[in-house]
Amino acid sequence: MNDDAFPVRNDGTDVAGVEALRAAERRLQRAQLSSDVAALDRLIDDRLVFTGPDGRLYSKQDDLHVHRSGRQTMTRVAEAAVRSRRAPW
Repeated sequence: MNDDAFPVRNDGTDVAGVEALRAAERRLQRAQLSSDVAALDRLIDDRLVFTGPDGRLYSKQDDLHVHRSGRQTMTRVAEAAVRSRRAPW
């Protein structure tokens, strides 16, 4: 179903949803680059688990800790591509 509040392209892409996702990603990138722990805490889901460059698994709290402590400093963010897919729930 489509209405004016949720524009959808011919290929079924939810345009507003994709733009909202891109805006959230940009906020996350700015917070990462500036080590803004308060913003990262708001933006990152508590269930986050990611694989670091060393192959280990890390949590949201691990990520916040390295930003807070200054042990991690990001100087740039590079995106290869941005694609989104709606979850079935």
